[in-house]
Order: sequence, then structure tokens, then C-alpha cells
Amino acid sequence: RLLLKHLPFSSDLGVPLEERSYGEDCRVFTPEHPTNKMAVVWATINDEFVVAHVLGWFGKAMVLRSYTLCILLSVGFEVMEVTFRHMLPNFNECWWDSWVLDVLICNFVGIYAGMAVVNRLNNDRRNALNSAAASAGAAAAAAAAAADAARGFPRGTSSDAAAAAYSAAVANASTAALNAMPMRSTSRSPPATARRVGGEDVGIVRSILLQFTPGTWDVYDWGVHTNPRRFSQCLVLCAMVLCFDVSAFFLKYALWVPPSHVLNTFRLVLWFLMGLPAVNEYYVFMQRSAAKKHGFFLEKLGAYAWTLVATMLIEVLVSIKFGRGLYPNPCPRHIVVGWAAAGVVIA
Repeated sequence: RLLLKHLPFSSDLGVPLEERSYGEDCRVFTPEHPTNKMAVVWATINDEFVVAHVLGWFGKAMVLRSYTLCILLSVGFEVMEVTFRHMLPNFNECWWDSWVLDVLICNFVGIYAGMAVVNRLNNDRRNALNSAAASAGAAAAAAAAAADAARGFPRGTSSDAAAAAYSAAVANASTAALNAMPMRSTSRSPPATARRVGGEDVGIVRSILLQFTPGTWDVYDWGVHTNPRRFSQCLVLCAMVLCFDVSAFFLKYALWVPPSHVLNTFRLVLWFLMGLPAVNEYYVFMQRSAAKKHGFFLEKLGAYAWTLVATMLIEVLVSIKFGRGLYPNPCPRHIVVGWAAAGVVIA
């Protein structure tokens, strides 16, 4: 906590937080209020977590690329709030706040917008691939026409002209096909068309940022109910995402970081950039391991995915270490029984 005070823009750190409980007054109508008959609802809507819900699920939809998985996780996070309500006051919410404002409105708006962007990017890439295929077909047709023209030369005549025409047609058509292909730069050097703005090389910045993005924007078919192994793999992914969500609240509570502080925003942006290629690697791992009889033990998980797992473990360990003594209330019995029953059903 004291170390965070030395970071830039950290003058408000190192001070105990006044955690807000959203479940103290769950009335929808407040007739005694002089100006607003729905004062409690309006105060909840004006909270910063409303915008955080929309933007957060917009990012999750772009990372997970599945309506089914996003909706399951949206409901799962509300279950996490009920589970840890005795530990964190922020999780004490009214029923209409959790299931109407969060799940049905804010989360769904973010999921729909994120999936719309993914579908648009996927369609753009598909159109580019179709154009490349058409160009390749034109190249093949031009090569066949050049070969037919070469066969038409009389015996004894030099075929240099036909060979030159053949080579030129193939080269031109191949160049057009390559230009139409959607390419992602992975080179450390800036492209030749890089522009300079304010002395900074835009090409270098763009190349660096693209390293945190997947090569494609395909919509994922997770196949949760395909088979038990696939279900278990999807369950691991859901547990990681929920752990990421819950860790945000435990970290800010244990380290005294206000919800509106730039550190929370930086963490979310960093996780989003790491999650894009990491989830892509995990999806490829699942697809390749399913295609092999014993692929689960032979297929390797990507570096981004392992980095994400290591970062998650560090956050959990930090929350446990610095959260000692902050949660005196015991876990309610109905929470323990509920999770035990859920474990039996899943098993």
C-alpha cells in the first residue's frame, strides 16, 4: 500500500477505502423523496460501475467471441457476487441491480456490441479472402491462356515471347492475389508506408500493438456440450475469467485502490490485450487436441496463455497475502451447501 503511493497519479492511494454497499435500500420507488421518486435506482445508474459493466463485457465479447459463453459468464459473475457478499461490501446488491440492470441491460449491451464488432471484422477478412481467391483464379486462368498461346507457335519458331508472356501473366496475377490477402505484420521493423506524427514512428507503434492481437477474428465455436473433455476445458476457461473479475474487487479492497483510479483502467486494458491472443491460443489448443486421439497430452499451449495463467496466479496470491484479517465474517452455510451441490451435479 505504501509502495503504490510513489507511483505517478497516486496521491489518493494508501488511504483506507469507504466501500459502498448497494443493498441497503432496495426500494424501486421512493415516494418520500422531494425531487426523484426513483432516487435509489437513479443513484445506482449514475455509479461508475454501470459504464464499467458495459465496457468490460464489450471487451470480453471480443475476446471470447461467443454469445453462449458470455451469457453464462454474465450470470456466473452474479453468482460470484452472492458467494463473496459476506467478504466484500461492493457485492451486496439489490435483486433488480444484479439481474435487471447488470445482466439484462448493461452486460447484454456490452456483449451485443462486442459481438457486432467481431462479426464485422470477421466479414471484412472473409471478403478479403474471397477477393484473394478470385485473384488466384484469375492468375490460373491467365497462366492457362499463356500456355495455350505458347503451344500455338509454329515449329522452329523461338518460344521466348510465349515464355515471357506466360511469366508476366503469372507474376502480375500472383502480385494481385498477395496484395488482396489480409496480412498482419509481425516484423520488428516499420513498414515502408509508415508515417511520422510528432516525431513518433506510427509503423513501429502499430507493429507493437498488433503483437497483442490474434491473427484472425473468427467467431469461436466452443462446443461446450460436445463431450465431457470439451466441457471441462470450457469450464477451466470460465473459471479463469471469473477469477479475473473477482480478483479486481479483492485487489482494490486489499490494496486500497479506488474504483476510479487509473491503475484499475490500466489493469483492464492490459488484460484485454493479453486475453486476445491468449484465448485464441487456448481455442487452437482445444481444436488441435480434439483432432488427435491423445492430443491433450501432446499438444502444447501457447506462450500468451501460459503468461495469462501465471499473471492470474500472482493476483490470487497477492489478494490472499494482503487480505489476511480483512474478512472476519465466516462463509454462510447456504453458500457452502450450494457450491457442494453444484460440484456434485457438475461431477
